[in-house]
Amino acid sequence: MADPTLNVFENKEAFLFCNYDRAKALCHPGRGAKSEAPSLDRCKVNCANIARTDTHAHQLRQAADDLGEQAASGLVPEPLADRLLERAQALNELADQHDHNRVTAATGAEL
Repeated sequence: MADPTLNVFENKEAFLFCNYDRAKALCHPGRGAKSEAPSLDRCKVNCANIARTDTHAHQLRQAADDLGEQAASGLVPEPLADRLLERAQALNELADQHDHNRVTAATGAEL
């Protein structure tokens, strides 16, 4: 807890944790920023600092489903519905990526 280089932040809007390392942070344009916290409104999906849990993946899928329902409701103009569907697809792709690349704890038999 005393190590300032091991700061973990949760970004609920992006469905991820940030294990903040200034040297690798893509949320700071020059990456030389002396900030002690990430710019959570500027998270990049390819940042080495991010991590997702299975819960985050589930939340991504739920958000994608919600966007799909909004798009199909007939209450939004077609161009907006198209954008909602594109965003839903992107969220599902992030969840699929998590499922494919996730790291799980070793079982006793594998030790």
